[in-house]
Amino acid sequence: MANPNKYKKQIELDFYSGNLSNEDLIEILQLMKELLQLKSVKEYAKENGISVQGVYSCRKPIDFCTFKLVIDND
Repeated sequence: MANPNKYKKQIELDFYSGNLSNEDLIEILQLMKELLQLKSVKEYAKENGISVQGVYSCRKPIDFCTFKLVIDND
């Protein structure tokens, strides 16, 4: 299994050394969104025909910035 701290540190080093731009970081975020299939709680509820409270009961939403998101890549 990979060590996520290794990747986190490398991204941080690359950013501060000028090897990664803000646009590059946005591309990385978009890739993570696709891989994790991140959805807002409201979007997940609508797509799965359940209430927002139902999402909180059956999934474990995560806090990201000021958003509550659901990982839906099971």
